[in-house]
Amino acid sequence: MSKVEFTLATLEEHEVSSNDRTAFARPLCLSPLEAYLGLKSLFGEPDREHIDPSRQQWAYLLKTDAARIEVNDWKLESWSIHIYEQNKNKAALKA
Repeated sequence: MSKVEFTLATLEEHEVSSNDRTAFARPLCLSPLEAYLGLKSLFGEPDREHIDPSRQQWAYLLKTDAARIEVNDWKLESWSIHIYEQNKNKAALKA
């Protein structure tokens, strides 16, 4: 098994369309605060440049060799993970 390394992505590296999203998750086992604190301890301050302040408090743009990932909160009530695979293989994700 290979190790996947996550690093921060710039806005330019993360230029994706919502139509390109290959997976979405809204984890319920952690609160938005717990998710934020975990991400902050791993990656530092969140990206606040591209968020809608009326809906979001924080967002992290991450990357791997094969995907771009956005993790963000939603109105302090929930948080979500958006995955944009470079090969856009949606069929493999359903298997």
